[in-house]
Amino acid sequence: MSDEEVMKRFNSGRPYRDEAFMSTSTDSVIANSLTSSVTLHLQSTSAVNVSPFAMNAYEKEAIIPPQTPFEVVGLKKMHSTWHVDLKEVQDNADGS
Repeated sequence: MSDEEVMKRFNSGRPYRDEAFMSTSTDSVIANSLTSSVTLHLQSTSAVNVSPFAMNAYEKEAIIPPQTPFEVVGLKKMHSTWHVDLKEVQDNADGS
């Protein structure tokens, strides 16, 4: 993902929603080994721990449902990796 795409998608203070399920890890070492040029640091209340059911339990996988609303609370680039801080927020009553 280009720098321009990252800055457009993860604008600080703006909402972010992923269209698909988000497969995450609660282990930062595992997460860093699986990441590319963008690492998401999530504060989530709706993540479901699926490690007990996973083939690779060592990954400490948690799944977040599609369209879960997050707010971008931080964005920085360190070396060649973007770090995006996302905090789950309440869904607005109007569905936006």
